[in-house]
Amino acid sequence: MPADILALLEQAQGAATALYDLAAQSGLNLEFTLDGRFVGDVGELLAVRNFAVKLYGKQGQVHDGTCVIKGREQGVQVKCRRASTVIDFTSQPELLLALSVAEDWRSWDVVYNGPADFLTNDKVYSMADDRKLMKGNVRKARRIDLDQLADLQRQMVAESPRVPPKNT
Repeated sequence: MPADILALLEQAQGAATALYDLAAQSGLNLEFTLDGRFVGDVGELLAVRNFAVKLYGKQGQVHDGTCVIKGREQGVQVKCRRASTVIDFTSQPELLLALSVAEDWRSWDVVYNGPADFLTNDKVYSMADDRKLMKGNVRKARRIDLDQLADLQRQMVAESPRVPPKNT
């Protein structure tokens, strides 16, 4: 993890711990975990710093941004997890960049970088015109385990499109 991001994350973790202690003093059992949207935002920051992706700057319906592969602009969804081992998908992006951040924030890995067509390849789910996932005639989220994504990454053929690394 880059030193400047790590220092701020450690401060945020300290603040979350202090809030947890304050809540406990008031008899509340609140977690104050740095997960969910916060972790997703960290993932997007890592994506912009390390990959040739242009983010929209606000949460989109399907894609968080775009990248250009062989002259063609493609939609990219960035997903990031820290404590959770699953990702819920409500839509099928063109490309998925799934990242995993260590519990201590010190390191991160790419779990999956490639096409998201695996979400509908098994014919259990389909994709509506707006790219939302459907199971039968009902919009339904699909849960995928990070280990499954890592397996898909290992099985991916070399020619598959991926979000390119940033030229440094």
